[in-house]
Amino acid sequence: MPLCPTCRSEVTPDDVNIAEGVAVCRSCGGMHRLSRLIEAASDAAAIGDEPPPGCRVTETAHGVHLLCPARCVSIGAFMTLFTLFWNAIVSVFLLVLAGAVYTHVIGPLPSWAPLPDPKGKDGEPMSVGATIFLAVFLFPFVLVGAVTAIIAAYSWFGRVEADLSDAHGEVRSGVGRLRWTRRFDATRVRSIQMRESKIQSSTSMGGASRHRNSMNSRPSMEIVIEADREIHLGRSLTETRRTWLAAMLRALLLDAPRR
Repeated sequence: MPLCPTCRSEVTPDDVNIAEGVAVCRSCGGMHRLSRLIEAASDAAAIGDEPPPGCRVTETAHGVHLLCPARCVSIGAFMTLFTLFWNAIVSVFLLVLAGAVYTHVIGPLPSWAPLPDPKGKDGEPMSVGATIFLAVFLFPFVLVGAVTAIIAAYSWFGRVEADLSDAHGEVRSGVGRLRWTRRFDATRVRSIQMRESKIQSSTSMGGASRHRNSMNSRPSMEIVIEADREIHLGRSLTETRRTWLAAMLRALLLDAPRR
């Protein structure tokens, strides 16, 4: 027998209106859609007695704080090795650039400087034009190295957080001070669903690409909160943590009585 998402009392068949697709809880007087009653049963199983490892629920002065770590050892290990390899190669050219800039701005390199002496084909110091070209040429390679370093750090230390109160909601994703914050009106939340990520869908255009993606990996899912704006989160979480976070958000934003 289904339970009321608000007070956890049993909803009897006599209180279900199949034609309208709604049910009424006699204990608290709440009215719920039948789809929400079915969803609440799976949410209760996902929440369980204890949160997944690393996840936490904390009551604050303003509401509730949810935390889920985004750690993924396999991605973190790969991105760390790739970042070290990539930046080691780029650093060689950066040292050449640093030597050229030092030569043009200050003067000849001292013998103790750990920088290569930038020489042209004729043995002359690298020209100003060549130095500027090298700096512009290296910029995208440095940018790639910085992005991979951020991805590696997020895979090891990143986390997804949500602060919920009666009127306001805020979700954050990131690592350290590098965080993406999104706010929404908690009183206008209409639904919280699990959907396939639009980012993956947009990168899988073309029949061959879609076929290869469907054969080699499962769709990347994310949590979508529909309120005064649409909030997407949790794509980097493991399936267990993402399911738990979605269930907690539904319990707190859709089922909890407003004060």
